[in-house]
Amino acid sequence: MPIQINIKAVIFDMDGLLLDTEAIAKHAFDLAMADYDYPHEPQLFVDLVGYDERSTRKMLKHQFGDAFPFSKICRKMAKYEKAYIQQNGIPLKKGIVELLTFIEEVNIPKGVGTTTSFNKAMENLEITGLNQFFDHLVAGDQVENRKPAPDIFQNVGIKLDTPPENCLVLEDSEPGIKAAHAAGMCPVMIPDMKQPSEELKKIIFKVVPDHFAAMDLLKTLI
Repeated sequence: MPIQINIKAVIFDMDGLLLDTEAIAKHAFDLAMADYDYPHEPQLFVDLVGYDERSTRKMLKHQFGDAFPFSKICRKMAKYEKAYIQQNGIPLKKGIVELLTFIEEVNIPKGVGTTTSFNKAMENLEITGLNQFFDHLVAGDQVENRKPAPDIFQNVGIKLDTPPENCLVLEDSEPGIKAAHAAGMCPVMIPDMKQPSEELKKIIFKVVPDHFAAMDLLKTLI
């Protein structure tokens, strides 16, 4: 990571970073797994956070066997998530509106890079009203390789017309941090469900506790 960093664009992950959706997903996952009688430790969901469908399928089948009903459980999860959101809405991460407002004020372009599908990502951003803040969105179903591959963030950087070394990426997951690093960008982690390992810390520019701390950091980099 270069010593002198000049940030000219900020790229955000979505789930667990903009939106407090990982807890909703875990709730839905636990219910779906129970429906099909698959007891599991709470850590299992945490270990899956940030990975795409192909990787998640592989990890779950490795643990539970080839007969694991991955597609059925995904459909159940989607049903439980939708019911929860219809009843309760989607909570925002603390401080995210303040951070986005600050970035607007200093006229820095912003984008979203998420493994979530485009339609679902747009729907969730519209539900929460955050769509108004962003110039571009690249979703998992718009690229060949999802996180931890760099494709998603590379495409956001291109849309923002900003070189990788001038892009700050805010992420909460291990695959996302690896993707930002592979893209040659500046990865900053705001942990959600899982703290970074010592190995992961080697490629993280900074770990900050919340979006207010991210704002303070950004002020030093622009």
